[in-house]
Amino acid sequence: MNIALGALIIIILLLPGGAFIKGFYTSIKRKESALNLSFNDLLLSGSVISILFHIIALSIIKWFGCSPQTATVYNLIQGKETSIAQELFTTFVIQFGIYNLSLNLICFLVGKIVKFYVERKNLDIEFYSLRTTNYWYQIFSGRYLERSGVQGKADKIDFVFVDALTDDDIIYSGFLKDFHFSKTKNELETIILREARKSVCYAHDGENGKQHKIGEVSTVPGDIFILPAGQIKNINVTYFFIQKD
Repeated sequence: MNIALGALIIIILLLPGGAFIKGFYTSIKRKESALNLSFNDLLLSGSVISILFHIIALSIIKWFGCSPQTATVYNLIQGKETSIAQELFTTFVIQFGIYNLSLNLICFLVGKIVKFYVERKNLDIEFYSLRTTNYWYQIFSGRYLERSGVQGKADKIDFVFVDALTDDDIIYSGFLKDFHFSKTKNELETIILREARKSVCYAHDGENGKQHKIGEVSTVPGDIFILPAGQIKNINVTYFFIQKD
């Protein structure tokens, strides 16, 4: 029982780092999340962050003149028998629970604040390790334009136009309505177009050998057109900016 209790306490103490990572990488909009870690990976990845936040939190508690029961925690982790009275142990459990619940909430919020700063400064576009969104989200949302050396601003985009060449050499074009990608991989699943058009791309013998030509453009009937990404060879994306007087 003592060994199981010690293991449980260790897991609880490692939770703040996982809460920070979750706060940094998750979003209300699912497609903006790029990192999917298991519970064990969250604990391991955030172990250093957890230790750092515990050091800061305990320092603040001591600064206010309180005495955290670190010795009791140490004894319980080691599985040592302690002579704590039932009432004192109940008080310890309540204090320990409040401390960890508060610290996890703070770490989650700090993760959100750090994410806001990283995206505000476009650090996630410049540095892959700080990327909080899927690669395709940066392309289709226009945030890629915020990268150094690339001209344009994402918030100035009025609409996005897409040309997609499929495996059967058909080019589908239209205004980007929405898109979806895998929740577990950095892969595009589908793109949704409105006012879709299609044309056949074929090769013919020209003066300098085979050349590619595009056939007559025809309208794709329907309100929206859903194109599976698995059929796409390549995609051309055009950002349109409408000048306003």
